[in-house]
Amino acid sequence: MAEPGWMKLCRKMMRLASAPFIYSAENFPIMRYVIDTNVWVYAAMHKADIFSQLGGEEIFTLSTVIGELKTLSKGKGRVSSAAKVALRMMEKFGVKIIKHAGRSDEKLMELSGKGYVVVTNDGELIERIKNAGGKVMTLRKGRIVEEV
Repeated sequence: MAEPGWMKLCRKMMRLASAPFIYSAENFPIMRYVIDTNVWVYAAMHKADIFSQLGGEEIFTLSTVIGELKTLSKGKGRVSSAAKVALRMMEKFGVKIIKHAGRSDEKLMELSGKGYVVVTNDGELIERIKNAGGKVMTLRKGRIVEEV
């Protein structure tokens, strides 16, 4: 008795499902994220694990953001403590630093135009990036969320 067509299809699908998956960089480009000051502080204050959420992709921040965090860390209180934790997180996880002098928002806008995904909670900056056609994400309730 001949094998029914649906059974042949099932066997073929099972063979395909067990075939090894070959990763290709062309098919899955590495995402580059650049993180703003307010996200670093929020992540540290609320113990949000942004590194596992961004999935081992390339993570950057601006030198001006580092400067802001160092200034904040000199004070007292929750924000100061969070800034210190954020600086330690950056060092521990090897966050790459983009050297920049000037306003952070302008550099973040420029980077969004070059394919970087900007991670910020700054409402005005989010709108500017979206209107310019860039990708932007926010950190809400401890989770990274893409703004559409």
